[in-house]
Amino acid sequence: MGYSDTKFFGENVRTRAMVICFDISTSMIEKGVIQDVITESAGMLDKMNAGTKFNYIVFVDGEDSFAPQMIYATKENKAQALTWLDRVKNAFNPTTQRFTDKSVDGQFDRRTGSTPMVALEKAVEQGADTIFLLTDEAPWMDDGTPAAPGATGARSANPDPGHIQKVEDFVRSIERTTGRSVKIYPILYDPKPKGGHNQFGIASADFYKTIARATGGRVRIINKAQ
Repeated sequence: MGYSDTKFFGENVRTRAMVICFDISTSMIEKGVIQDVITESAGMLDKMNAGTKFNYIVFVDGEDSFAPQMIYATKENKAQALTWLDRVKNAFNPTTQRFTDKSVDGQFDRRTGSTPMVALEKAVEQGADTIFLLTDEAPWMDDGTPAAPGATGARSANPDPGHIQKVEDFVRSIERTTGRSVKIYPILYDPKPKGGHNQFGIASADFYKTIARATGGRVRIINKAQ
């Protein structure tokens, strides 16, 4: 019935609709997240049968995706997905720390933040039963306060202290609002502790352990610095 038994970053999962959401903020790219996703995807996709659906979504505070809707794991679609991941990798300019291809930068215009909120919303909307979420910090988003007239940039970078709770509330509402179970597997790359923007919430590892427990998933912590 479209199910596949596959593995991603050491997690064995049974799925018929999987979305990989991964953070492409500068800190994550410098840790090698895109190459790791490419490497892991080669084996994961190889084990998927053609009746299973999948997609990839990148994010910083917004989102950009491989396909507008989940697609079947045909040989052609698997190859196109790996090509798209290479495109994401090659679009980042390490000198300017910016994406040369704006179709894959995963950011909202005139906002500042690091949050999977929109990516998670899109993955759930598309019908995922399994979501892998790769990031290194707890969610935060600016409060939307307009910058002073004449200031560089159209928004402030004042974090919204309630944003982290909005993400948790959304995750806890998934089964109630959709009528289906969606397991979330956070994968944390040298996760950032409390401090900076995270002072408004909790340490990233603690937050994502809460998310995993709420959905029946598991957290994996990767120490890239070692």
